Amino acid sequence: MRDIEFRGKCFKDYFDFQCGDWVFGGIVHQTDFYGDPVDRYYIIDGTDTQDYDIGPEIRVDNESVGQYIGRKDRNGKKIYEGDILKGEEYPFRHNNEYNYYGEVCWFDEEGQFGVWAYKKPGVDAIGRSTGNVRYLDEWDQELWEVIGNIYDNPELTF
Repeated sequence: MRDIEFRGKCFKDYFDFQCGDWVFGGIVHQTDFYGDPVDRYYIIDGTDTQDYDIGPEIRVDNESVGQYIGRKDRNGKKIYEGDILKGEEYPFRHNNEYNYYGEVCWFDEEGQFGVWAYKKPGVDAIGRSTGNVRYLDEWDQELWEVIGNIYDNPELTF
């Protein structure tokens, strides 16, 4: 069985978490009385298992929510949607230069996660690799390393 886990940035100060801290666990999308979404997401850490209590619900910033993709990088770090990866194969690395980064995204048409390539800011590499995708069925853990994410490291994105 695979781990299904989410992360999100804490919306405001809760319990032991400060606004902006990353929270990990299960996810709840709040709905109103009629079942319509009200656009609030909560991460449940599942730490309190007494009396079937699921633990505290931590409201998170909707835009920061990302799912664990079921893979780890070469250092054993879990990879989530929105992570930025450094790759060891072409076009990500060529002639010992890191010319492209990869953003972990969900691709609806393929029904799977993948790594979308974009040129590293400030690089003069010639080529048309922006938009190339590596899917998880092509995954080799040793070729990838998490170097940040699109929320905490916007300078790594274009």
